[in-house]
Amino acid sequence: MANFRLVETYLYWWPVTVHIPDPTNAGQTIEQTFEMQFEAMPIEEAEKLDRDFMELKTAEERSTHEHDLLKRVSKNWRGVEAAGGGDEPFTSEAFEKAIRFPWFRIATYRAYARSISGEARAGN
Repeated sequence: MANFRLVETYLYWWPVTVHIPDPTNAGQTIEQTFEMQFEAMPIEEAEKLDRDFMELKTAEERSTHEHDLLKRVSKNWRGVEAAGGGDEPFTSEAFEKAIRFPWFRIATYRAYARSISGEARAGN
């Protein structure tokens, strides 16, 4: 077991599993994976975001809140392939392009939620 290290900013990698619609098989999905580097938020900030979320009335407001949260905590990725092949570098533009798709946003949000709840990856 490693010793706890106190740092100003805590960054960590977490697996993300995305289920995208299969372009050739109707009603099927394709499982794709990558790793996202998240930044842990101080508890005060996380609790405020939770309170703010609870006050939101519409699905659009909740979606915007989720989008903003993911932009805040997502710092890097690995295992994301560019359209032309090779690795897609993590940039704000690339992240914005990816987060437009609901399957990416849902998978990344789910991975972040699991990471902060202490839910270990199955098989570990």
